[in-house]
Amino acid sequence: MEANWSAFVPGETLDQELENPWDALPPPPQHAPPVHVQSSSIPVHRQVRCIVDASVPMQWAPDGPGSRSGTPPPFLRSQLRQGQIFDVLDEHVRRNPGWFRWIERDVTAEDVERMGGISAR
Repeated sequence: MEANWSAFVPGETLDQELENPWDALPPPPQHAPPVHVQSSSIPVHRQVRCIVDASVPMQWAPDGPGSRSGTPPPFLRSQLRQGQIFDVLDEHVRRNPGWFRWIERDVTAEDVERMGGISAR
């Protein structure tokens, strides 16, 4: 009884009078928003941002020696973090498109030209 004294209450104590241990916990920490770093190797019109924190099974590179070996990859999981920038054609995006959002940005003259419009003046 001495080791866990808070678990023992008088028998006439009503349930609604019992102390709730969850009320004694501190509030969850407030994390700073993720830092967004633009990736210059991915064309801006193909960039998507991850909106979840998740881990996904690792895969061997297609047509690589690992995939031909038939053995599982040496690492079990790959971490995805909110704010990470991916190419829309990346395998992670193809498997879980709901985990990603297009990056909001201003339209540029290059965007218009790429879509087959007339060039900007």
